[in-house]
Amino acid sequence: MAFIAPILFSLGLSYSVMSLIWALPSIVGMLVIPVIASVSDRCRLSWGRRRPVLLALGIAVLLAMMLIPCGGLIAQTIGLDHLVFMVALIAIGVTVTDCGAGAASALSQTYALEVCPIPDHARVLNLMVFFKGVGTILGATIGAIDWSALPLRIYSVNNETIVFLLTWIVFVVCLITTITSYREIPLPVLEKDAMLRPVTHHEIDINLNRQQQVDCPLIPTEETVSEQFQCRQLIHSIIHMPLAMKKLYLTVLLSVMGNMTFQLFLTDFVGTKVFHGDVKAPKESEEFQMYEAGVRYGCFGKYPMNLLNC
Repeated sequence: MAFIAPILFSLGLSYSVMSLIWALPSIVGMLVIPVIASVSDRCRLSWGRRRPVLLALGIAVLLAMMLIPCGGLIAQTIGLDHLVFMVALIAIGVTVTDCGAGAASALSQTYALEVCPIPDHARVLNLMVFFKGVGTILGATIGAIDWSALPLRIYSVNNETIVFLLTWIVFVVCLITTITSYREIPLPVLEKDAMLRPVTHHEIDINLNRQQQVDCPLIPTEETVSEQFQCRQLIHSIIHMPLAMKKLYLTVLLSVMGNMTFQLFLTDFVGTKVFHGDVKAPKESEEFQMYEAGVRYGCFGKYPMNLLNC
């Protein structure tokens, strides 16, 4: 997030176009992430239900992360040296990275809860929140360091590329650690054993109806809920949501809107308004150097929120 805005602004894009590009991941994620979760629930591979999908998402994110800092170079290499194609490649990289990371985060939490005992669920969730905060602090630190100025013989590589390379390496290590941490029971085995079978909405309704018949025999039973995810059910639940829940989610919506605005444009604001830099200036000019310094200092602005996450 810290470097995507400067990369796009360096191509000459406006703030409105930048905002539209960042809207794509949310729109695509709203449509795709539930489908990915449904595919994971029904995955019948011998490796389990979560790990194959996590591996696929991890590979997609790793490939997409290459497009963000190198989208312009890739477009020039394949003969599409035009601003539209450069922006399109970067937008694809941003969308796939954000959606893939969001889906992987949710599946990782499900994976952790499924392989640990129920009494440990609260501790697992607390640890995941803690390490998420630690991870974001680590990411902000990586972005705040001027890697090209260090004596590492990498003067010819720009700072953004180094940051994405380091993040890429960290992501590879975390992906391998995650998918090799704990073996899953395959879905066919779960279905054969009643003690291991996942609890579904259908089974919950059957048990509730049986209990209702015992307590109140004259009350007719309701139809069971389908296990398949349906968009109309989601829309119906949103429309008929209790008033207290609507107020809560409206507050969350406004909070996320404000937080995302802060996250997306903070580094560019610091580089432009505080350090008086210019992202469109020549690479060797003082204005551009001041802009890059402001972007790095802007990464430190993420620390208060990350500390609260911890």
